[in-house]
Amino acid sequence: MSDSVYGSAFYASTGLHGAGAVIHSFADEQDWVLYHY
Repeated sequence: MSDSVYGSAFYASTGLHGAGAVIHSFADEQDWVLYHY
């Protein structure tokens, strides 16, 4: 869970706002899962 939270914060820091940030966050989470397992 910390990974997803960290990724979300990272995207927020970059300046992404709105649904775009959410979509990127979800994509990043899936990539993390694939790499993690």
